Amino acid sequence: MSLNDKLIGIDITYSLCKESTMATSSVVTSEAKGPGVISKMGGPMAYARVYFEAFLYFIIGALDLLASINYYFIYASDRDALSRFYFKNQMENFIDAPNINPTYAKLLLDNKTWIDDVQSNRDGLAHKASVFLSLDNDKVMFSKRRPLDDNVPLHKLPREDLLQYLDNTDESLYKFLDSYTAIHRDRVPISQQARFMLDSLDNDKLQALM
Repeated sequence: MSLNDKLIGIDITYSLCKESTMATSSVVTSEAKGPGVISKMGGPMAYARVYFEAFLYFIIGALDLLASINYYFIYASDRDALSRFYFKNQMENFIDAPNINPTYAKLLLDNKTWIDDVQSNRDGLAHKASVFLSLDNDKVMFSKRRPLDDNVPLHKLPREDLLQYLDNTDESLYKFLDSYTAIHRDRVPISQQARFMLDSLDNDKLQALM
C-alpha cells in the first residue's frame, strides 16, 4: 500500500508539473506576440518548482520502499550483504555482488545513470537548495543539483529541459518497475487472494474467446 501511494504521488506530481511547465511556456509564447502577459508567469512557475521537487521526492521514496521489500521479503537470506534502508546503497550492493541475482544486478546497472541523477537532484534540493527554473526561448529549463553544491554559482550549474526530463524519468521509472516485477515475481509465493484474482482473469479471457 505504501509503494502504491508513492506511485500515485509520482503520477500526480508528474502531471501537475507538466501542466504548470507548459503554462509557463505558454506565457512566454504569448509575450512574444504582444507585451503585457509576462506578469502571469509567476504563479505557474512557482507551482512547477514545487511539483518538480515533490516528483523527485516521491521517486526516491518509492525506490527506498523497494529496498525494504527486497531486504525483508525477497532477499531475506542475503541480508548480511544488503543495505536495509536506502535504495542507492542497496543498488551498489547488488552491483558489487552480482552473484546474489545476476539478472537484477544487470537491470540496476542499466538504470544506474538516471537513478543516480534523480537521487543527486533530490538530495541537493532537500538539504541545501530549491528548484531554480529559467527560460531558453520558450523552453523551461531547470538547474541540475548535486549534494553540497550550494556554493556553486547558478550560472555554472548544468541546465536541462524540464519537460523532457519529466518524460524521460517517468518512462525510465516505469520500465524499470516492469522489469523489476518480471524478475522477482517467481520469488514471491502467490497468495490465495492473488490466485483467485488470476483465475478470474483467466476465466474472463476464456469467456471472451467463446
